[in-house]
Amino acid sequence: MDLRTKYMGLELGSPIVLAACPLSDDVEMVSRCVDAGAGAVVMRSLFEEQITKEQHLARPSLGEADGEAVPFSSSVNRYLEQIARLKDALDVPVIGSINGTTMGGWVRQAEMVQRAGADAIELNVYYCATDPDEDPRDVEQRYIDIVKAVCIRITVPLAVKLSPFFSAPVHMAKRLEQAGAEGLVLFNRFYQPDIDPTARKVSSKISLSTSDALLMRLRWIAATYGKVKASLACTGGVHTGIDAAKAVLAGANIVQMASAVLQRGPSAISDVREGLKTWMRHNHVENLDAIRGEMSLARCKDPVGVFRANYLKTLHDWHPTDTL
Repeated sequence: MDLRTKYMGLELGSPIVLAACPLSDDVEMVSRCVDAGAGAVVMRSLFEEQITKEQHLARPSLGEADGEAVPFSSSVNRYLEQIARLKDALDVPVIGSINGTTMGGWVRQAEMVQRAGADAIELNVYYCATDPDEDPRDVEQRYIDIVKAVCIRITVPLAVKLSPFFSAPVHMAKRLEQAGAEGLVLFNRFYQPDIDPTARKVSSKISLSTSDALLMRLRWIAATYGKVKASLACTGGVHTGIDAAKAVLAGANIVQMASAVLQRGPSAISDVREGLKTWMRHNHVENLDAIRGEMSLARCKDPVGVFRANYLKTLHDWHPTDTL
């Protein structure tokens, strides 16, 4: 079975990619993931806030003269050095992930990551619109402006990790592609804060994904496939070979895995890889290109009708015993 695929012009031996997570800090662990079948690795995100805080603490005094060099962040040094270490240790593409707060921050981080040797860059635009006076068009334009600014300054491929909360995701995908994005990652998992009712304070809670999280990704990858030329990455909910097969059928070029690897280690990648190959063998599929997008809406004559028909069928066919 041929698992080769292309992602943003990068040749991958496997569609399974280690998603951005803390595991990328460990070269040995990443090497094990590649040995298990990962076709590329996305590094954990480099956050501008952390860099800014370290630079501020490193200033000798608040009265620093204008024009004096701003101290370089140790986080940046470690991140860039880790890119070099991964590039030396691996024979698969290494994709840097950055998360900025200012336009200048996005651009500077992208330039540094490219210079360190990353094969591509993923923009982790982690932004939740909570201001009732903020126009939704301004939220969308924020993404477009970031992509345009970064693309002017880098030459490696650029992917954008999308929020699932846009009112018209496919239209947004087209705008991002026009701005210069060569890859679209669906979707960012915004970690939800919990409330401690006893202490009456917000508490942090991280819930790893399950295969149930895949359904929303399948819907919008299927809707986006064929409407843009950008590569599509499915992230969130891939835990089995069948999950990976579904994503490719919807139109994904790659699937990114983090939660399953955090739970089960590198063997989660080999399990998905072997499961995908088994599915392909049983269904007489020789390569992924032959089935990619087969279940996308681009191949439906009436995609809106399909959405509504499925919605109606789900509601009308449900019985109380379905949950027992």
